[in-house]
Amino acid sequence: MFYFKLTNSLQLQYDALLTKLRGMYVSREMYILEENMFTAVGRPFSVSASLTEGIVSGAEQREEWNSIGSDMLPVISENTPCGELMRYIIMRLRAALNVQPYANAYMLSTLRNKLNEQLKNFNIRITDGDETLPVVCLQMDGIDMNVEFVIVRLMMGTVPEEDSSEEAFDMHYAKRVMGLMRYEEALGLFLAELNKYDPSTMLYTELCMYIGEIYYHLNERENALVYYRQCDPRFVGDVNDLYSRIGHAVLDDGTGLRGEMIRMYYRCLLNPTYKKSIADKYDRLAEQVEPIYAEHEAKCVETGRYMK
Repeated sequence: MFYFKLTNSLQLQYDALLTKLRGMYVSREMYILEENMFTAVGRPFSVSASLTEGIVSGAEQREEWNSIGSDMLPVISENTPCGELMRYIIMRLRAALNVQPYANAYMLSTLRNKLNEQLKNFNIRITDGDETLPVVCLQMDGIDMNVEFVIVRLMMGTVPEEDSSEEAFDMHYAKRVMGLMRYEEALGLFLAELNKYDPSTMLYTELCMYIGEIYYHLNERENALVYYRQCDPRFVGDVNDLYSRIGHAVLDDGTGLRGEMIRMYYRCLLNPTYKKSIADKYDRLAEQVEPIYAEHEAKCVETGRYMK
């Protein structure tokens, strides 16, 4: 059981929701997480919400709550990964309970993606979909975890120190360089960063995915295979995509006209800039490849699953 309080901005957001749900609720500014049950301690009653079932109910008052002073509680602040996760939870609760205003599926997806960029430093990932229930699903090291465990981990954990030098790695810049087909430059950026991370981390897998993709574009399929196989499936959103990439690295040898067309078509799927670069050929390419591509893709997935 984890007791905490929120800084002003987060406090106001939770108060606004809870008073709409329970009109007489007055916050005591103390919150509790017990696995996936969230409780807001208040007067004359407290409120609990299941973060799996999206059910809100009154909470039985406990004697020990009266002995806990505000100065004894850890504070979750906005503009921290923990605070951003609490803000995400409140928005998911609003959607699940149909309490206006709440974010639509697109906005929630955008917020989830941005938050996952922060959480990957802790090997934590939000895995809930656009549906409102369960309210939030979390994984740590690829294993399902309850919200209490993850919040405590974020409160206790540390983020790798930022490199303040002029050569600090910028993941977004490296991805843009890759997207612009400046593959050798992007490869150097990703390879230099890879050595900073343990292979058991989410960021290591992410970097290996990019490196493998670059090697595929450079037609260095053996190197692509080496890095794709280092990816941990626990940290990949779509494991069949990983298997597919491994399979393409094995099977797309470019032999003959058919093989070269498949390789070009798959490169178009990986990089829209490459597709634009062959715009004058693409319609004819798609016409030739699409009738046979589904069968080839299935073989790639099957091969990748075996090779991994």
